Amino acid sequence: NKVLKDMPEADTRADARAVLDDLFLLAACDGFVGKFTSNIDRLAVALSNAWRGGDCVTPFESLDAAWCAELADRALAAATALP
Repeated sequence: NKVLKDMPEADTRADARAVLDDLFLLAACDGFVGKFTSNIDRLAVALSNAWRGGDCVTPFESLDAAWCAELADRALAAATALP
């Protein structure tokens, strides 16, 4: 990245380590509230589920979007279904 190359104080290794530290701390939580428009947040939930063996989904709540477009479509269909 040209911007990073022009910043002599940038330490990409330390920055990457900080992102991984944050990711692992988020994934280690018992539940998650975040924004699924953020790939870090989505990755944290996926990693948390993998650490639990995939049998138990980490409780989560997104503040802005569904986990995937299909879930959003299903939720909208269920909410607008006629009785």
